[in-house]
Amino acid sequence: MADPLLHLYRLIVIDECLGHRLGRTGTLSQLCMESIARRADASMKHIPYPPSPPVTTAKRSPFLPDVPTLTESGIDVQSDAWNALVGPGGLPGDVVAKINAEVVQTLSEPAVIEKLKLQLITPSPTTPDQLRKRMADEKALWAEVIKAAKIRID
Repeated sequence: MADPLLHLYRLIVIDECLGHRLGRTGTLSQLCMESIARRADASMKHIPYPPSPPVTTAKRSPFLPDVPTLTESGIDVQSDAWNALVGPGGLPGDVVAKINAEVVQTLSEPAVIEKLKLQLITPSPTTPDQLRKRMADEKALWAEVIKAAKIRID
């Protein structure tokens, strides 16, 4: 198998010439590509194009265990599409705790795990505090990329 880093740099060179056609403006796909461009000291042109493909994660996907991450390939960029259940502000703590416990239990059921696996989704339930931290961390991370890449939604 050829060097994955070589393939990654070929992608960057092709992208510099043609532009990347990954997802709509402001999507995680665009942010990830802009982050790759910054780390590789390259310029990339975003061309909005549906649908939005999956992007890299911090760890190898259990669905593609032989495919290295970008970080393993030499560019330290990590992004992961995720979903969360949120409620209106001011929900009582005991209500939040009860809902969280039910969601964690449901996402741990073998039948649910198998259904999600068919969609290439690995459930990773967290606590409300962990979710708040993740949301704040992601906001800070992507705000920096958005500002540096001058991304605007028209």
